[in-house]
Amino acid sequence: MHAARGFPQRVRLRLAAARLEPKVTWIMGSPRSGTTWLAALLSSLTDAALVDEPLIGTHLSIHVGAVTSLPSPDDPLLYDASRGRDDYVFADQAADAWRPALRSLLLQRFAASAGLRRAVLIKEPNGSLAAPLLLATLPRSRLLFLVRDGRDVVDSLLDGVTDGWITRTQGAALEDAGRQDFIQRRAHEWVRTVSAVRDAYDAHDPALRIRVTYEDLRAEPEREVARLLTWLGRTDALPRVAEAVSLLSFERLPAEKTGRGQFTRAAQPGLWREHFSPDEQGRLEETMQPLLGELGYS
Repeated sequence: MHAARGFPQRVRLRLAAARLEPKVTWIMGSPRSGTTWLAALLSSLTDAALVDEPLIGTHLSIHVGAVTSLPSPDDPLLYDASRGRDDYVFADQAADAWRPALRSLLLQRFAASAGLRRAVLIKEPNGSLAAPLLLATLPRSRLLFLVRDGRDVVDSLLDGVTDGWITRTQGAALEDAGRQDFIQRRAHEWVRTVSAVRDAYDAHDPALRIRVTYEDLRAEPEREVARLLTWLGRTDALPRVAEAVSLLSFERLPAEKTGRGQFTRAAQPGLWREHFSPDEQGRLEETMQPLLGELGYS
């Protein structure tokens, strides 16, 4: 390691990247599933470098509708629709040409963020649609699949665009007339995103994958974080779990940073029952089943 200090930066990056893949852990799942909280907990306990939403998965998961301007609930990804075409950059038959280059790009970019630290956490909820491609490209990396009830996810997103934190930070505001369309579209997106991560999870090495639910994290944070640390091989951090959970708990946040319209709104599972009408609940159920049932949500 000391000898590498005299090398140019680009050489040191390549050396670090060559050793990085087994030290990479993807945190994937739908947005608004608690990835920010979980990533903060794990990075504080392991001293891993946290790469907060690099969005490479977003770039690799563009919908066909973005090209045709005709989005639909079944709108496939451009990658899936084009991978059988010879001239497509990411064509299946040319994978031997592009996959090593994509792997090198990912590892060198993450090495630039991680430096010589021994591990890197990649928080990528908004790029999780590309989970199958990313995990196939880095098969020795780890996948932490974070699941949350999709109805709470849609409820949280709806709050964010109704003069909430998304409106304030991105200028995206939802008019009352667009509520039903928004609910329907976000429900479909939850199904697509979670299904993509599930597919990547099913295809990944069982020793390098783990699934946790937001609901279990809220109910038993110390137990679940300890389980994740054990999976990561960081049992040395177990004595500090209780302190980290306490310091980063929702209950310790200032009152002005919680509540309606805030990024950290309530952290209370099941609020969708209070915020959606019976008709809206029925529509969510229709769109999200059978995936809700498969994941253990009634």
